[in-house]
Amino acid sequence: GGPDGEALGKQMQAFEATGRLNLTDEQRAAAKALFASEAVTPDAMRDAMTWAYGATGQVIDPHTAIGLSAARDLAQDAPMVTLATAHAAKFPDAVERAIGLRPELPARLGNLFERDEHYQTLPADYAAVRDYVLGTAR
Repeated sequence: GGPDGEALGKQMQAFEATGRLNLTDEQRAAAKALFASEAVTPDAMRDAMTWAYGATGQVIDPHTAIGLSAARDLAQDAPMVTLATAHAAKFPDAVERAIGLRPELPARLGNLFERDEHYQTLPADYAAVRDYVLGTAR
């Protein structure tokens, strides 16, 4: 938002009220200078999974593969870091189609699907979720 705290405050209030963040042309240009984006096709996703396994031995999930594919397409003369977003065993069919290997759950999660499920239903309200998290976090 730059140094104009009052303008940023108004922008954030409008965002809170509408759920939409309307950027100025200056903000858009500044974001474009800091961030890059890339579209990744299903074939490119599969190719990234295949590359990761063949080149590094890493079995990655489809979401991580999308990030990896985009990073490889956008790579410049600087180090590029990608982070895994899920375990490949969460998407066994997609992984098997890409690399011919069906990933297994890690041993610590081996009985995951036999465990009891626990959850709380909360209202779609920031304060309610915040209070629940603060009241139950360890």
